[in-house]
Amino acid sequence: MKMIEGPSIQPSEPLLEWLNSNARSVSGQQRLFRLPVVISFEDEFRLELGNAFIGVSEERLAEDAIGLSLDTAAMGISLWSLLNERCPKASTSCAVWLDGYWGSSIELDQPQTRKAGEKWPFAVVRLHGLIDARTQRSKTVQALLLEADH
Repeated sequence: MKMIEGPSIQPSEPLLEWLNSNARSVSGQQRLFRLPVVISFEDEFRLELGNAFIGVSEERLAEDAIGLSLDTAAMGISLWSLLNERCPKASTSCAVWLDGYWGSSIELDQPQTRKAGEKWPFAVVRLHGLIDARTQRSKTVQALLLEADH
């Protein structure tokens, strides 16, 4: 698997343009991305997932952070279950690397723009891992485009 570095996750506008313009290959196939995502649990009991944003930590969420609507239908094990298992128990949010497709897993005509507060669909296929402390402190974190080696 070859990783192609994309733009920094902040500011969000160039990242959004890059995600939208690279979501599909020349042949029309959806392309796989690895994104840093902060996912909140609904409450301290962690019975449900809450909001999700592109970012590296809840404390460092930018004002213009890209909100995500996570489509986890393609995952073999529920994302909630994986996060409950891997995220620190006292935490009400978790920063992770997610592999997935920009857009829905179901082929729909989707607008390239959103109104303020609207979330962007991201079809998750795999939880790659937790975001480490070094990455959380880094000034520049980039999105990645994953491509098969030919």
